[in-house]
Amino acid sequence: MINVSPNQIEKDMNIKKNFAPKNSSGVYTSYLNKIFSIIVKIERIVQTKNILTSNKIWEILLGIILNHNVISEQTQFDAKDNQGNLYEYKIYKSYSFNFQDIYDNVLNKFLKVKSIMMAVVDKDKLIITDIYEAEPRKVMKRLKDKLEEKRKNYESKGKKLRRLQISLSKGDLSLIGAVKVF
Repeated sequence: MINVSPNQIEKDMNIKKNFAPKNSSGVYTSYLNKIFSIIVKIERIVQTKNILTSNKIWEILLGIILNHNVISEQTQFDAKDNQGNLYEYKIYKSYSFNFQDIYDNVLNKFLKVKSIMMAVVDKDKLIITDIYEAEPRKVMKRLKDKLEEKRKNYESKGKKLRRLQISLSKGDLSLIGAVKVF
């Protein structure tokens, strides 16, 4: 994933933001105001900011089930428990948990977490259906093994591996000894 800031867009493309006048009489204005009011209340209750960004709302739901506090800032870690243990969350709508940018420094951050929590969600029903807990060292080893397999496969086809991305499947969960906790 590549992140581009609004500032970069303005500077590099030589364009400027235009702000439309505030319209408080639109058809959906009252609905949107109610939604944003509810969001602010939820953020105060769960002590997490920006719950509509990325997977934050799913992280909050997962944190509630696991009794973890979700970390608001985009830091290295997703959540922590009351004892200060750190956790990495992977949340997907299928049993394919994607790990991107598998460089040593990214993998080494897993050594700082107590567990990697992998959740399967039903986005239509807004529920978490399954949660698996995995030991970070076992996850790291499986990711490295799969990455090496992928690299060899690409090389055998005369291709170069550009994106260091691996998914762990439901079969991989049993290989790494992940435990279903929900």
